[in-house]
Amino acid sequence: MTSRRWLVAAVLCSACGSGEEPAPAAPGQGPGPGPNAEPGGGFVLKGQIPNIGTSGRGLSTAQVSQSDRRVTDVLAFNPSSLSPARRSARINADGTFQLSLEVGRPWLVELIDRNQVGPAMVVSVFRAETLDALVPTSSGTLDLGMVSTSTTVATSGVAYGEVLAALGLAEADALNLGAVDDLCLRYVNPDIDGDGVVDFEQPDVDFRLDLHVGLETRIAGRPSHVGDLVGHFFDEAVTTIQHQQTGIYTSFRSTFTTADLGTAGRVVFDEPVNLVTTGPSGHHTQVVPGNTPITGADLILSNYGEMRTLGIGAQAGPDLPQGRYRFGVGADELTFTEVHTRSGAALMAAEGFVLPFLRFDPVDPNCNLACTIASVSYRWMRHDQAGWSEATAADRALFVDPQGGFVSIVYAQDQSPKRVGVTVPVDAVGGTIPWTTANIHLENLSEAEFWGMRSDQVCHLGLSVDDLLGMRYFLGIQNAPGTCN
Repeated sequence: MTSRRWLVAAVLCSACGSGEEPAPAAPGQGPGPGPNAEPGGGFVLKGQIPNIGTSGRGLSTAQVSQSDRRVTDVLAFNPSSLSPARRSARINADGTFQLSLEVGRPWLVELIDRNQVGPAMVVSVFRAETLDALVPTSSGTLDLGMVSTSTTVATSGVAYGEVLAALGLAEADALNLGAVDDLCLRYVNPDIDGDGVVDFEQPDVDFRLDLHVGLETRIAGRPSHVGDLVGHFFDEAVTTIQHQQTGIYTSFRSTFTTADLGTAGRVVFDEPVNLVTTGPSGHHTQVVPGNTPITGADLILSNYGEMRTLGIGAQAGPDLPQGRYRFGVGADELTFTEVHTRSGAALMAAEGFVLPFLRFDPVDPNCNLACTIASVSYRWMRHDQAGWSEATAADRALFVDPQGGFVSIVYAQDQSPKRVGVTVPVDAVGGTIPWTTANIHLENLSEAEFWGMRSDQVCHLGLSVDDLLGMRYFLGIQNAPGTCN
């Protein structure tokens, strides 16, 4: 069976390299567990709530008396786009709890009162120093001891060093993760549709919020093209990343609503947003004030498989709106609270981005134009203010989804239905993928065409990489001059 991610990338690559903004990708399920999967294993999180009768005051502005609050459950959310997962456990009569979590995933942990509705369910969200997410790197147990829930931030009864030791996380890596992991907080509302029931306990309920960051590589100031990949990697000394724009999308199962999103859809942010829309005359930008519904032609709507997607495009440079995001779907409203993204400046500087450099290896090592392809090689690199450096094992483990990157290619010419896809592994810093049907995904392409494919037939190359926190990076590389007509 063709994977969701390949189908999504195949759709996207028709825009890659053309200067167009790719369409939003529906969040692929991939081989990982879905949001309603059975409890995972490998790592045990446990602790105790000292007073489960009168805890916290929640993160919302809902007027719920503190004395009316009680912690009933502990929830854990994995915010990945490709393989999200949710875990829950009731608080025992003595205040103890225990969850089984998957290793190698970030987990947002919160304490809720399931007797409330929407954001008012939230009592406290766990935090350790700067970490909003816990990432266990190997099997084991973290006993948080007596957990304080006297404020909106739940804190451990054991020292920070003990938390990191149990997670197997170096302090420097925890600091890097803590600088960006507040993006996990977008899932802090366990009742996004406000029906009074924890979302992931309902069959076929799957609400997601993803940020799709459009990027372009530039070589010594000019846009890169496929010819730059033939026989050699990008020269890291002159390679830069340019942020194009960011798509902000919610997605949900098509069974959730039959509403026409073109007429009944809307997006509302608490803060202003620098909106980008595309029309016959090109891209247009406008500042939409906070609490102003964005509707109609300014929306980006998509259907992929069983998922429907509603969102907008935001301009590169200015900060994205922070705080509350509301998506109107007919008479329903999906509310994501506590959305905190990287700053516009950080996205423009590509700080902390972990992406693969690619190389097409010719059958003839002396060929540099219209070359038959023998393999695709890759090197995972990290970008920060000092430039490019080889991505460490910790960089890859903490900032790249285990499914790795995905390269999507249109074969030979514009609008061709023939497509090629290559998965870029992340378990090693670099490697070579033989150009064989065992390693390369084909769609509507014969084996004879595949075996004879040349580098000048690589059109609209796009690279997508999902991080573990819910951001998807699309890297567009232009067509080589004179090709793909």
